[in-house]
Amino acid sequence: MTMPISGRSLVVLAAVHTLTGCTTPYQPMGMAGGYQDSEISPGVVRIEVRGNPYTHLGTLHDYFHRRAKELCKERQYQWFLDSGSEKGPQVFFGTQVGSAVVLSDVPSNKRGWVRGVVTCHAATEKTSDARRADLVQILDVQSGLVTHVSSDLAMAQVPRSTRWAFVSDGRVSARTPEGHLVRVDVDKLEAARTLGYRLLSDAEQEAAASPDVNSVGR
Repeated sequence: MTMPISGRSLVVLAAVHTLTGCTTPYQPMGMAGGYQDSEISPGVVRIEVRGNPYTHLGTLHDYFHRRAKELCKERQYQWFLDSGSEKGPQVFFGTQVGSAVVLSDVPSNKRGWVRGVVTCHAATEKTSDARRADLVQILDVQSGLVTHVSSDLAMAQVPRSTRWAFVSDGRVSARTPEGHLVRVDVDKLEAARTLGYRLLSDAEQEAAASPDVNSVGR
């Protein structure tokens, strides 16, 4: 859509907003994205990271953990996060044509976001074998990322979830493009997704009717 605007004085108002192909840098939240955080309680912090359309969701996850390490002062921490994307603000480009300015709007690209809660361990706290044993792996079926969380948190969030799934023996459930139910090694998730495999949430696994499960990656 284009819209002519007459009048020399309006040329200034039609300053061109340019989009560059640069990834959002690691920085405090600004016009191009970044991180922001707030303390919920001592040692517990909510972190949000946003990027521009050129920033991969995996990069935002890296920024999330980088900020968590800074806030926890390199101590160990536990986390639970969510991620996704949404349309950014509409962008307009201005072009001067004679004595008028023509404003052209362009489709807004999706911009990724990551938000979650981090719990820092106390400075004197040691990560014991018992504490490590309390951590379990869960899968975000939308992003394909595997996260370590406490078993209590996992049991509260994962069962019958349409977003999360448990990782069992280093594997997760998926469906092939042909519709077969298989098990995929977590270190082969990126390759499986590239081949068109669809990772299954806990709710989808419960609904799966096929009794036969093949194995992929071993």
